Amino acid sequence: MLIASYNEKFVTGRTLDAIKGLNYPKESLQVVVADDSSDETRALIDSKVEALESSGITPLVSRRETRDGFKSVALNHAAPFLNGEYVLLLDSDSTVTPNVLSRGLAAFGLDPKMGFVSFRVGQYNRGQSLITRLFALQQDQGDTITKMGSYSLDAPYSFQGIHFDVNTSPTTGWVLDQRFDS
Repeated sequence: MLIASYNEKFVTGRTLDAIKGLNYPKESLQVVVADDSSDETRALIDSKVEALESSGITPLVSRRETRDGFKSVALNHAAPFLNGEYVLLLDSDSTVTPNVLSRGLAAFGLDPKMGFVSFRVGQYNRGQSLITRLFALQQDQGDTITKMGSYSLDAPYSFQGIHFDVNTSPTTGWVLDQRFDS
């Protein structure tokens, strides 16, 4: 797993805690956090990484001296530390469900030409207020329309939320970034 983080102390802990709850052999999991934080998020990540290691997961934190290039460069800097065949790319405000890995890996078995799997973006604060309900509704509708349009036009699909990618090694020079359409 490759997780991008920058000063997100209120959500990063939830993401790293959710990883401990995955229904997948812990000894087969590697978590690389591309952390450009300059606040107390750094200490939080260090603490959560220790907890991941205690649970049998292999963690690593990648930090840079400067934030040149922002998120995409941070991800590219951290990507060489990955050693698995598949990569689950997350933002630090992503929360995964316990079966996300088995569902994602099963999808790769459906088509040997498949290059990535993307999951629907959900909201964990959907019912908090009228604003969050309206935002969730708008995001759900936008996601549906985007997928239908891409499919009907045979157009490239944009990543939405978290996704798997096959680690093919030639990531040098690539810009790893996510595009969120809403």
